[in-house]
Amino acid sequence: MSSSTSLEGCSQSVVEYIVENLTLDDIRNLRLSCNSLAFKCSGYRFKTFFHTKHVDVTPASVREFAQDICLGGFRCQLRNLCLIGIVDQTQPQSEITDNSLRDEYAKLFSQAFVEIAKHAIDGISLTLQVIVIIEDLDRLRRALPANANVGWSKRTALKARVWQCTAELFGATMSALSASKLPIKKLDIFNGPDLHQCSLSCEELAKIDWSDTGLIASLGALKSLSISLSNPRDLSEGPSDAVWRADAEHAEKTYWGLARLIQVCNHLEELDLHLTWLTTAYGRSFSQEMILQRVVELDKLPTLKRCALHGIHARQCDLLAFIKRTKVKELHLVGVCLSGGTFRPIMKYCSSGEANMTALFFEWLHERHAEFGNFTIIFFAKAEETSSLREFLGFYQLQRTGTSVRLPIGYEHPPTWPIGSPIMAAWLRKNNLEFVG
Repeated sequence: MSSSTSLEGCSQSVVEYIVENLTLDDIRNLRLSCNSLAFKCSGYRFKTFFHTKHVDVTPASVREFAQDICLGGFRCQLRNLCLIGIVDQTQPQSEITDNSLRDEYAKLFSQAFVEIAKHAIDGISLTLQVIVIIEDLDRLRRALPANANVGWSKRTALKARVWQCTAELFGATMSALSASKLPIKKLDIFNGPDLHQCSLSCEELAKIDWSDTGLIASLGALKSLSISLSNPRDLSEGPSDAVWRADAEHAEKTYWGLARLIQVCNHLEELDLHLTWLTTAYGRSFSQEMILQRVVELDKLPTLKRCALHGIHARQCDLLAFIKRTKVKELHLVGVCLSGGTFRPIMKYCSSGEANMTALFFEWLHERHAEFGNFTIIFFAKAEETSSLREFLGFYQLQRTGTSVRLPIGYEHPPTWPIGSPIMAAWLRKNNLEFVG
C-alpha cells in the first residue's frame, strides 16, 4: 500500500496532527497528492500561513499583493496586515511628491481590501511602518529609521523623506479604507515596538474627512488604536525655532485631528498615544497641549480598558478630565509634561476607589512652572517596592498592580540632577530617541 493511500485512509484529526509539524511547502506538496488529502490538509494550521502578510509599499509589491488577493481562495484569509513604507537611501529623492503614485497605491489597496472584507467579518489588524534601505559595506540593508546610520550630513534629508513617506502611506491607506469599508479592529499607525524617529505629522490627520461614511464604517468597530504623532513639519531645513504660521482655521483643524479620529472610534477599548517633538519642525506658535484639550472637549469619549500616553504635553485639568471620562482601568504615563498644574490631583484620583484602576505605570513625569522651568518628579516608595533600577534613577518610575494601586502616591521635585551617572546618561539618550525627532 502506498504512503499516499495510507495517509488517505487516516482520519481528519490524524492528518491535522501530521500537518502541525510540516512546513508550508510540505503541506502544499501533500495537498497536491490527491483530493481527499487536499481537503484534510486545509485546516487551521494551513490557513494560519495566510493570516499574516507584510507588504513593501513599492509599485511592484503592491500590484502583486492586490493581484494575489483578488484571485481569492486562502489568500483572502488575512487577519494581520502590515504595510511597510520604503525609504530607499540608495536612490535620489524626487523633488516633487508623486500624487499619481499615491493614488495608484490607494486604488490597489482598495481593490485588495474589498476582497479581504468579504472574509473578515470581525475585522483585521492593520499596521503601518517605515523601513529605510541603506548601503552598508557594499550591501543593501533594511533598517528602522532610528537605526539608519547615514551620517550627520544626510540625517536631516533622511528625516524629511521618512516624514514624507509616513504622510503618503497614511493618506493612501485612509483613502483605501474609505473606498472599501474594510472593518478594522486594531490599528497601529507608526507606533510599533522600536519604531522611533518615525511619526505622522498631526497636520496629516487634519487632511482626512473623518465624517466620510466609508471611514466611519471601517473604523466604527475599532477596538485598539496605537498612533505616533509629531508637531507640524518644516521640510525647508530652516531654523528649529521657525514660527508655525497657520491661519486660525488651519490651526484649529490641526488641533482637532486626533479628536476627530477618536470620535469615529465609538467602541475603542485601548489607546496608545505617542507624541514626538521634532527639532527640525516648527517649534514656536504650535501648542501641543491643545491636542488633548480638543479631545476632552468631545461630547462623548470611549470607555477604555487600557490607555498609554507617551511624551504628551497637557494641562492638569485636561489630563485629569480625560482619565475620569474614559474610566480607564490600566493607565501608563511616560514622559508626560504638565504645562499647568501638578500631578497631585491626578495621582490622588488614580489611587482612589472612585477610579477603581487595576494597574498604574508612571515614568519620567515633568511639571512645568513659569518661573522655575521644568521639574522631573521622583516618587516615594516602600523599600520592598523598590527595584535596583529605580534606586539608580532616584525613583523616577512607579509601577503598581492589584491592591497596591490604592496606596497613596507621594512625590517631590529633586533638588539637583544626578551628575556623572552612566545610567542617567543612558536614560536620557533613550528618552531623546523616543520623544525628540
